[in-house]
Amino acid sequence: MPQPTRLLSVAAIGALIALTIGGCATETESPTPAPVEAKKPEQDNFLRDWADGLEATQDQRGPEEGGTAPQTPTVAELEAALGVVSGHVLVEAAGKGDLKQVEQEITRGTDLNARDKTGNTALMAAAAKGHVDVVRKLLEAGADASLTNKAGKSAAQLAQAAGFQEIRALCADAAASSQ
Repeated sequence: MPQPTRLLSVAAIGALIALTIGGCATETESPTPAPVEAKKPEQDNFLRDWADGLEATQDQRGPEEGGTAPQTPTVAELEAALGVVSGHVLVEAAGKGDLKQVEQEITRGTDLNARDKTGNTALMAAAAKGHVDVVRKLLEAGADASLTNKAGKSAAQLAQAAGFQEIRALCADAAASSQ
């Protein structure tokens, strides 16, 4: 039966931690040990929990051998994770007015209507910050101007609130023509 593969045993990790925390004597130092500060209980628990977690994640045996090998994500799960990441990149780039990055994300096929944690799309982020060139590019690429964020505001409303009337008009016209 194959043995579990471990990068370092728990004992070796403990020894490394002890050396790191307590230091080690060299030939030129006196043989008298240096005073060691008392460990706080939460520090001891942290190290124990960390070592237990490391041991659990390093067990490479398959389930048929009594191990707990990590599950491989499906293609759909990976695509979903990458979509979320690229969507956030698009929203951030649009909010910064980074037209080059926005164009790259459009070329990659990033979801134009991906949202950040507040529900803003790239179009909303660009509209709220007054980046008219980014707004035009997103609208040309097919971004939905009729969407609203978690606060119930559309790109046109965000632009208007920030005083960007040209962007408000662009977004309002795009929203009206999509309905």
